[in-house]
Amino acid sequence: MGVTERAAQTAAARKSRVQVTREGWWIDGQRRILLCASLFYFRVPKELWADRIERVAQAGYHALDVYIPWNYHEPQRGTLLFDGDRDVRAFFRLAQEAGLYIIARPGPYICSEYDGGALPAWLYPELGHPEVDRHSETTFHSGHRVLRQPDERFLHEVSRWYDAIFPILREEQLDAGGPVLAVQIDNELDFYPCTDPKGYLSFLKERALAHGITVPLLACSGEDGVSAATGDLEGVVPTANIYSRYRAPGLEERARRVRELLEERNAPLTITETDRNHFTLRRLLSAGARFLGPYLQASGHHTGYWAGQNNWGKPSTFLQTDYDFGGMIGTDGELRDEYYDGRVFAGMIAALEPELTTSKAGVSPVEVVEPGEGESAQNLRRLPASTLTSTLGARFVFVPNLGDQPLQVTSPLPATVLPHRVAVLSFDVDFASRGAPVKLVSSNAEICRLHKTDRALIAVVAFDPLPAQESLKSASSQPDGPSDGGAGHAPPSPVELVLEAEKGASVLTVRGLVQVEPLQQEAERARWRITVPLEGHQRDDLGAALVDAGDSRLVLLFAPRWLAGRAWEVTEAGPAGQAGQSHAMGGVLHLGWDWVSADGSVMRRHHGQRVYRVTPTGSIHELPAEELERRSRPLSLPAATAQAYDRVAKPDPLARLRSTPAEKRWQGDARYLETLGVYYGAAYYRFRVTLDRADNLRPGLWINGASDAVSFYINGRYLGTALPRGRSVWLTGELPWQPGENEVVVRAEIMGHSNFHDTTVPVTHLGSMRGLAGPVVLSETSPGESEYERHAREDRLPSRDPGFIYGAPKPAGTIVQTTWELWREPLLEPEDAELPTTGPHAFPLELEGGAFAEVRVPLPETNSDIPLWARLVGKEIKGELWLGRRLVGRFWLSDNPDVAFTGGRWPDRIWLPQPWLSEKAITLRLLGTGRNGGVLERIEWLRSMGGA
Repeated sequence: MGVTERAAQTAAARKSRVQVTREGWWIDGQRRILLCASLFYFRVPKELWADRIERVAQAGYHALDVYIPWNYHEPQRGTLLFDGDRDVRAFFRLAQEAGLYIIARPGPYICSEYDGGALPAWLYPELGHPEVDRHSETTFHSGHRVLRQPDERFLHEVSRWYDAIFPILREEQLDAGGPVLAVQIDNELDFYPCTDPKGYLSFLKERALAHGITVPLLACSGEDGVSAATGDLEGVVPTANIYSRYRAPGLEERARRVRELLEERNAPLTITETDRNHFTLRRLLSAGARFLGPYLQASGHHTGYWAGQNNWGKPSTFLQTDYDFGGMIGTDGELRDEYYDGRVFAGMIAALEPELTTSKAGVSPVEVVEPGEGESAQNLRRLPASTLTSTLGARFVFVPNLGDQPLQVTSPLPATVLPHRVAVLSFDVDFASRGAPVKLVSSNAEICRLHKTDRALIAVVAFDPLPAQESLKSASSQPDGPSDGGAGHAPPSPVELVLEAEKGASVLTVRGLVQVEPLQQEAERARWRITVPLEGHQRDDLGAALVDAGDSRLVLLFAPRWLAGRAWEVTEAGPAGQAGQSHAMGGVLHLGWDWVSADGSVMRRHHGQRVYRVTPTGSIHELPAEELERRSRPLSLPAATAQAYDRVAKPDPLARLRSTPAEKRWQGDARYLETLGVYYGAAYYRFRVTLDRADNLRPGLWINGASDAVSFYINGRYLGTALPRGRSVWLTGELPWQPGENEVVVRAEIMGHSNFHDTTVPVTHLGSMRGLAGPVVLSETSPGESEYERHAREDRLPSRDPGFIYGAPKPAGTIVQTTWELWREPLLEPEDAELPTTGPHAFPLELEGGAFAEVRVPLPETNSDIPLWARLVGKEIKGELWLGRRLVGRFWLSDNPDVAFTGGRWPDRIWLPQPWLSEKAITLRLLGTGRNGGVLERIEWLRSMGGA
């Protein structure tokens, strides 16, 4: 062992500022519950990193989950890039400035719907060793025998990657003064056929320690296979990724089972990935989670050729440009309703963290009322509910409503729970340690913010008013109705808090929204019930109450949930009504109601002025109010349609094949593109076939192991674009053969390497390659349809037209001895190139089948502060959209059911990042994929996808 390695391991043995124990996460000796949002620097322009980081910080989250993709930083073997958009160190430091920690996930495998799961495509030829049966269509992509295995060749390459990335992580870890809280090695190994998880992860662990990593090392399971994901390796913290259907029953039970598995390994319930909605996050918190990492709270987009390919409901699907699963921050920075509920949830954790971190999870029954038979009948039902009981004496009961109607809880505390909400029933929370000698005896609403001023402790209470269409009519609103409210429903329970303070304390209320009822006034203690009705509210109704306990005060602000998560500011008034100390914590919400002054008296509004402003937190950086409010609403303007385009004079790629030397030339069988040094984009194969007979020239053409989007030309005639998915493809029907020499050109485009190991079809095997492999077969007759129907799906086309049949069995025919030539598809010309144009032309733009076009479309006049999207409308046309030298996104407009995109909201819309809009036009590179041509009808410019 070298001196450097020995020193690094000695450093690793020192106690870190971060400790993960069975009881939870500890930072600098303080136990924490952590919220972690995924935000990926490689999916957001560098100019917007600070903006997106700030938005996450404003949501009240504590950390960022950051994948570090190997292939992004080493696109060619030996070429390591960590500058510009790849400056991960700069991203980390921006996060630290915003007060956020980092969970670094350098792989080597990350998944993340990223090209190859971040395993570089240049690895495949060296390690994948595809095996081809020359006499059938079978191609075995055997990368899984080497990738993510304790194979010496693979580990040698991983070691080189770790040598590049871990020195950065060592310098940026918390123990060195940086923001990196923990480092994850590999990702969801239990989903993969690793033959020796312990041996493989042991190597990754030792390399991390050798590089001086002292913060915790993590390994996550994808399907609760903790041993398969971690190898039960000492010194590696096991974590879990738990996804579920929205409103799925049994989620808490599953989380409790996983918690037991992790606690057996002396680790807390750390959920490194889960769904984005805070309804699910509340349910997981109730099961005892100490770390919650909802995946993709901050959306992004796939630029370049970095989108992956996987199996999401179809044999293979392509990842579209916008990478957006509906989290709280949209691709263009839109703040969604989930963002504000996230602020409420994060505020609750911050307010109750001492109690939550010292709690033990359990299950307790609750009673709910359900409508019975008859107009006024009711049924009582007992349901198991998750509970958290703190050693500090507090207790929390979580009641989720998985149904579509309001749920009425009667015990242990009356509460009305709206659909898709979780009631958090709180008991015995003592605010004395926070500066107010008041005890919260019980509450059926969330305490979602606590803020300490010089004079008072301010608590924001969030509740869900009943919408008019869901309001349960009470008996008082139905004079002639039954006492239970009619229709078998119980009346809705109001927001209810019971407070206890020393005798002599008093409670003041503001406005009739809040009502106070004294419960007892004993010798030492006094109690009050404070209620707020759920019905009859205006949308922005607020209420307040003040508990005056002598030297200290507790101010309760009651707000609907949608408003509780917005930015507020508190300004306290002095006894004479003068404006006093301002606690500016962000956006401004003017309150149009009476307020309680600092000395406990009631101060009235004067001349209708709204003089008080309130905010729920001061612990995070805030945007100016007008900016946060602007971002909280869709910014869509009426769509403008592009009316014209310039066609750029470019040589026909097929003509180029005949006029320039081939980049590669060889004899024998076809070879995958990766073995030829092509890892992204498209390339052209060409070979020649000589036919001696002049009559009856109708042989079929069989191409082995083809993928992804494969276009065929015989003697210059376009035959269509197939999606074989790594299987063989038959070209059948009346093909345009001629006597003598025939030219066959195949354009193979890589739509993305598989980011998830799936054995459904060859292209979804991790490490599978693209292009063509194996021999070409020429058959004099095509096999019968019934035989193929037993083996594969057939594209049914008009009679005698060329067609494709995928996954054919062993064909009857002759292997063609070929000499192959290969050209890469050219990229855009240099920016300063003098390219003549033939425009302007009016839309629609029509292309013949198999024809190419490169066109420029002027950008509309735009404000750089407002998002801009391009919506492409057309049929049977695929293409790329460029801004200058940046490939912003790819699209394919087609009715072909094989063309499936996922991973975002709109496959036909591409975000044009504001920092890149200095360009005056977009460039489109297009291919007509229909046999009868394709058409781009128009482009619609949208200012925001939120209002599109």
